[in-house]
Amino acid sequence: MLCAVVNGRMLLESRYYEENLNLFEGLSVEVTDETFEKKYPHDILLNTLSLDGTVYGHEMVSNKIKQSANRFVTTKQGYARCSTLLLKEANAAVTADPTIAKALTADGIEVMKITPGHIVLEGYDYGFIGGASAVIGNEVLFFGNIERHIDHAAIVSFIVSHGYTPVSLSDSELYDYGGAVINEE
Repeated sequence: MLCAVVNGRMLLESRYYEENLNLFEGLSVEVTDETFEKKYPHDILLNTLSLDGTVYGHEMVSNKIKQSANRFVTTKQGYARCSTLLLKEANAAVTADPTIAKALTADGIEVMKITPGHIVLEGYDYGFIGGASAVIGNEVLFFGNIERHIDHAAIVSFIVSHGYTPVSLSDSELYDYGGAVINEE
């Protein structure tokens, strides 16, 4: 929630950037000075889902993101990126959120709806599938064991049918670490 990539541009929350300069050395980044706070909805400034120039997110997201998007689709779900496992190359996604599913489906993205919950996130009732995974190349990395999710068989089948390979990174329950931002430049 402290970093977003939209149209190949990496946008960072200013305090996070300043505290972690060494992580971004040599990278082209833009910093937002918009107010980021720990409580919803001020924690979602950079929590957006980006696909081919279209950005999906809550109306409270960063104005810099809205301005850099070719098209901005407002969703009720503030944690748009966290709640969605996007299989970008396959034009497909996995989510438990009905508003994200509706917005993506309206844009021709094939969406698999899963049961909410069954993902650990400390301090919250449950976490999200996007926060518990990362896509690198044709692999979907799960932070935990995908077989411990109630919908694991359907999720694995959906992922495989779209040319991706699921990889469980441990034997524990799925854990929402917030996903991973992969800058594909």
